[in-house]
Amino acid sequence: MIRSLFLIVGLASLALMLSFGACTTDTGPGSGDDDTPTPSATPSASATPALFLQVCNDNGSLTMGNADTLTCGDVTGTWDWDIYTLTVEAGDCIHIYADNGAGAADLLAFAWDAAGKTYGLKGDYTQLEDEGMCSVEPWYPLAACPEASLITTESGPFNVGIAQWPSGCSVDGPSEYTLYVSVNGLDTDLSTVPTQQDTALPELD
Repeated sequence: MIRSLFLIVGLASLALMLSFGACTTDTGPGSGDDDTPTPSATPSASATPALFLQVCNDNGSLTMGNADTLTCGDVTGTWDWDIYTLTVEAGDCIHIYADNGAGAADLLAFAWDAAGKTYGLKGDYTQLEDEGMCSVEPWYPLAACPEASLITTESGPFNVGIAQWPSGCSVDGPSEYTLYVSVNGLDTDLSTVPTQQDTALPELD
């Protein structure tokens, strides 16, 4: 229930910034969602709203991960995000995978392209929440790490945000994570791209 309460509070505040439906509230585990890690399969294009980025199949080799740490955010459900900005072409397939480490973070991710199409922060935890394996068992039971491959709809900046659920953050300090991003199967050196740390998500039109 703790995780779902943070989702409700956090998404309520994000709804003021994200005026379209990328962030939908849900009662989460308390309404029958046991937060069991979901497979990599995602809804078909006909079942996926047009505002969401569509999925693709390319994966990278996971050889160029960028290691960093995340702070806890605050008790009101506000997440602190690290945001990475890549330059991509329309139609590129972007694979995103975030692994945890010391601190046993329960990670989540959010992605958006130059057209404002998004993926993540879905109330049923099926977008960049619990798709991939974690190196360390997250503090939340049955949670997993975020992973997805997404098709860009417009050339320009493509943003990947990574955060952790604040309710179970490590009290000993920031939690470790490693983020992997590939473009059309080729790993990206995230140490060379613009990055914002410990920030809020921007307002998206």
